[in-house]
Amino acid sequence: MNTKDQRFFNAKNLAYLGLLIGIILVIDITHLGYFNVGVISVTSLHIPVIIGACIGGWRYGGILGLAFGLTSFFRALQGGQGLMTPFFMNPLLSILPRLLFGLFVGFLVDRLKGKNPFFHYAIPAFLGTMVHTTMVMGGIYLVYGQRLAEMIGGNMEAVRAMVLGVFATNGLPEAVFAAILALAVMGAYDVKTGKSKTASSLTSH
Repeated sequence: MNTKDQRFFNAKNLAYLGLLIGIILVIDITHLGYFNVGVISVTSLHIPVIIGACIGGWRYGGILGLAFGLTSFFRALQGGQGLMTPFFMNPLLSILPRLLFGLFVGFLVDRLKGKNPFFHYAIPAFLGTMVHTTMVMGGIYLVYGQRLAEMIGGNMEAVRAMVLGVFATNGLPEAVFAAILALAVMGAYDVKTGKSKTASSLTSH
């Protein structure tokens, strides 16, 4: 194990990961992480992934994204994803997009390190959430579009309109909320951990 790996797998980082994975599991078990809007299953479990990626970069993001995806997959196996349950039994839709989502947010956070908090935290949270929605809904449309059309009693045009509607009514508001929450939580985190550059830039506004 090299020096960078040793720094990552220290007690402090493992404690943060354990806490965030615990939050994901609690939200999932208590059914607060998923709620159905029509035939669409909406989730809030992307928030701990974003916060973790902001704290620990792509490594945290990947691990937490995988945890997010696994909860979605196992919930689908238990029939807990509403009418979308059969789709999320496919790990290419339930696990892979969530893993890539966490890695993407963490990668952006790493690339924007040293920028002001808005660019460092809010932009990755916003773009990551939109990419997540695109991957999940786009995957459902491409793989199960015809089946979904039958479920809603329409055609592919109706499915396309529904997918676009999800972007407008769910994806965009979720992305804005994630950006605001990431900025607020990470602002407090940076102040508490003494990251003076971020803390001073926050207090100067």
